Amino acid sequence: MRRILIFLIALSLCTSLPAITYAQRRPANIAAHSVKLSPRQLVRRLQRGGYVLYIRHGERDAFKEPDLPDMNDCKTQDNLTAKGREQSIALGADFKALKIPVGEVYTGQFCRNKESAALAFGKDTVLAELNRFDKNITPTIRRLLATRPPDGSNTIIVNHHRALADATHAKLLVYAESAVFLPDNKGGFRLLGYIGLDALDKLKSSRSH
Repeated sequence: MRRILIFLIALSLCTSLPAITYAQRRPANIAAHSVKLSPRQLVRRLQRGGYVLYIRHGERDAFKEPDLPDMNDCKTQDNLTAKGREQSIALGADFKALKIPVGEVYTGQFCRNKESAALAFGKDTVLAELNRFDKNITPTIRRLLATRPPDGSNTIIVNHHRALADATHAKLLVYAESAVFLPDNKGGFRLLGYIGLDALDKLKSSRSH
């Protein structure tokens, strides 16, 4: 009798629990469930569209900005160096040469992110939620990574590298490096690999010969 009573209590507790959504079931360490493709394999996929790329901005000035810089004043922030601008321009040129289609481009309000996006892709949609100090940055990044772009295009996010690592456990990107994600249409996504600017340059050069 006692065993039956315990079973009935346990059953009632289970049925009263809320349903577990896909987002709740998704592993915290998303990078641990990634598929590491080579830069060449990644580019072939990107040429078809349907992916989300998270790209770190170009090289920045020395780390001297305050914790809460003025988003309306670039002078209070660490901005792109001359090399950082060159990296951003080269990134856009590589995408064009390799025929990688670009759809929506998202950045936060930091000047280095906006300038990197403008120099590389000529456009950007600014989301305050992508600022490194915004409380919604992690869910915003995960939502964008999980949103599949229209056929024949790729979504671009140009932003801080630590924010991506915090949201997905991906590695810390170097300047102008891309992490490539595949949305799964179920509210989740998979990390497929990384492409650095040097790798894109090499692929572009091999294509031209």
